[in-house]
Amino acid sequence: MRPLFDPLTMGYDWEMAVLKEAMESAGDDEIIRLSDRIRNALPWSRVGVDLDLLEARLGTVKRWEELVEKNTEYMEVARRLAAKKKYIVLPIGARPTEEMPIGSHIHVGTCTEFARAMALKNRMFRFVPVFVAIAANSPVYRFRSGEYKSYRIFTNAEWCSRPQQAFHPRFSRGSWGEDTTVKAWWNNTIELRCCDSASDVNLMCELTVLAAGVMHALSNNLYVEAIECDGEDFYWSAINRWKAAKYGLQAKLTWDGQEKPVSEIARSMIDIAEEGMSILGAKKSDLILIRKMLKKRQTQADFLIALQKSDPNPDRLLRAIANVYEKDHDAFKKYLDMAPTLPALKPLSMEEFLLSKITKEVPAFQLAIHTPLVPYDFDRLIEKLEDEGKIRVEKDEIWGRTMTRL
Repeated sequence: MRPLFDPLTMGYDWEMAVLKEAMESAGDDEIIRLSDRIRNALPWSRVGVDLDLLEARLGTVKRWEELVEKNTEYMEVARRLAAKKKYIVLPIGARPTEEMPIGSHIHVGTCTEFARAMALKNRMFRFVPVFVAIAANSPVYRFRSGEYKSYRIFTNAEWCSRPQQAFHPRFSRGSWGEDTTVKAWWNNTIELRCCDSASDVNLMCELTVLAAGVMHALSNNLYVEAIECDGEDFYWSAINRWKAAKYGLQAKLTWDGQEKPVSEIARSMIDIAEEGMSILGAKKSDLILIRKMLKKRQTQADFLIALQKSDPNPDRLLRAIANVYEKDHDAFKKYLDMAPTLPALKPLSMEEFLLSKITKEVPAFQLAIHTPLVPYDFDRLIEKLEDEGKIRVEKDEIWGRTMTRL
């Protein structure tokens, strides 16, 4: 059977804020003008605008060296041109006070067979939580902080990166906006949408080639005549996604029936990605930042949490983050060099989490949006809590089911 990816290529849509000196967005019109100037300076660039964000697009890349070179050149040019208008280009997972969260969307191609691409998507759901943990970079979001290292994923990127569904490859038409989204008909790619926007140029490169390597490894012997999806794995992948958003690289995931540190799982994921990375001219040793992050269980979110301790005020925090990254583009790398190794944390159970959200007469739909579970598994857990006498479930003609904690 011919390869799904022919040839294996990579690229991304890397979103980033463009800020005025007062830390408000430069606005759509100014960001469009900036993207036009970048295109003029870099004819190969396909940079554009998404909402009020600058979106870096390198086009199709076939080699690791090309990815690093273009990525570095793009950021240098974008920052230089923005500085002429006294703007700051800031890749970050979320702004502390306003607007939607910000993501890094990785594209792996060249892929034109939709059904087989959907079969690969069904295999990716296990690995999405690992990418969520590594890429966590939104520990502050709309004046909220302290509960999650990726508020972006906890909120499903406000419906722009939703938990995956399992699709029958042969009968599927696809669905936009899930953590892994098949775009084989219009972009010739499979898109990984679950990564927070990376604040470090090198980390963005590493995440991109790693995603390509993983998808290449999963692309062998794809089966389109049935849904290749184990119910138990699907259930735990949803909970693992929530754990990764909450704890980052300190998370312990349920993997093959056992609880394992996500840092350990990520090392195994890198091993399976090695062949695909090699096709693109990259080696495991090129994942310098990711390997150090796994060793210390530190993420970009932990760096921002450290900055937040010096001044928790959300408005001033954004300025502090912008100042740090504007003055030193290697700030995260230097933080990582001196940061301590964090412990793996015992996770809160989904039962404990749901109980913490149930007060008095909470509508089921309001509770459901807090959980990563599909409706079937959500209903089973609610029934369990009711049978154990921990909650009371009532029916309302307008609100449907409501839950009260006992």
